[in-house]
Amino acid sequence: MSRSHPTLIFGSGNTGLAVAEFNTPGAVGHLADTLWGLGIRRLDVSSRHPPGSDYLAETLYGQAGVVARGFAVDFKSHVVALDPRGSMARDAVRGSVEGSCRRLGLERGNVFWCYAPDAATPLEEQAAAVDEQFRKGAFEQVCLFPTPLFLFSSYISPRVTNRESHG
Repeated sequence: MSRSHPTLIFGSGNTGLAVAEFNTPGAVGHLADTLWGLGIRRLDVSSRHPPGSDYLAETLYGQAGVVARGFAVDFKSHVVALDPRGSMARDAVRGSVEGSCRRLGLERGNVFWCYAPDAATPLEEQAAAVDEQFRKGAFEQVCLFPTPLFLFSSYISPRVTNRESHG
């Protein structure tokens, strides 16, 4: 089935900034109504937004009730002060996912973005941490972004080959 236009996703980058229009739960609720009226049903929210005020955008979207309004919400692993080392360790992933879901009012998110490559945590631990949250039903899909291919190719390639050989 072909679509007549691409899926539009609204990002949270400036949500919560003092100089931005969307810096209260009421204003974010009005934004949500406007987006819905325009046919936008998907939000991309980060715990790092707005810059300098971690968790504020997630909190505002949660207080505005975007999930109850029917929006699909993508969210990201939390990276402290733009230093990704340790951000994909098991406890960090669990805390990031649980915190984002709590702030946003999510039972199940749409896409969980692995926000930055974590060269300090073994890849097997990262994969197990994400898989654990997926199996708990915290999100529908995972995005590896921006992960250099060399960090995961040796882990994924044998499994892709194995899946292809089994149909």
